[in-house]
Amino acid sequence: MSHQDIIRIKNAVFYAYHGVVRDEQNLGGKFEVDAELFCDLSEAEEHDSLKQTVDYEKVYAFMKNLVLGKKYYLIEALGNTIASGILAEFPKVSKVLIRVRKHSPPVKGVVDYVEAEIERGRSLKTPGVPWTRIKRWRPTRIFVRSSSTARLPSEIVRQPNLGGLRNRTSRLQRAGGFSQSRFRVEDFAHSWSVVR
Repeated sequence: MSHQDIIRIKNAVFYAYHGVVRDEQNLGGKFEVDAELFCDLSEAEEHDSLKQTVDYEKVYAFMKNLVLGKKYYLIEALGNTIASGILAEFPKVSKVLIRVRKHSPPVKGVVDYVEAEIERGRSLKTPGVPWTRIKRWRPTRIFVRSSSTARLPSEIVRQPNLGGLRNRTSRLQRAGGFSQSRFRVEDFAHSWSVVR
């Protein structure tokens, strides 16, 4: 049974140029980032080894490069980029929670800060994880019905490393499981295994 441990980076402060208003992109402002990295740290705990954990110094440097490297209109987009980037860059992290705060936002009132909270986990829908890293297909729940109007996306069928999916659908066609490649898929995203 795997552990679910958390490494937290609290209140990483950056001066950056994010925002919709032109003054925000020209003058800049203070942004704060919190990161919660969910991972199994049992091996690092047992062997007291930096190689078997998530090096938070590298995570901080990675976040800093993302925050300072590009201007974003929305802190939501910045948070999503950080979250998906951490999942793509650090394989030990299974889930990440990112909070991005913008101080003194341009609203008609007195507000200390606005904050966007982004939570991402490993799945097919994880932005930033390219198709080439998807190595295996594991079906969870697939319901085949001839009356459904859904079709298998042609771009998935054309992927060379997904031959098993093509073979499975061909066998279902030959067995009379469905007609004219029509079927319905539930929880399709959760049936993929992302492997580095």
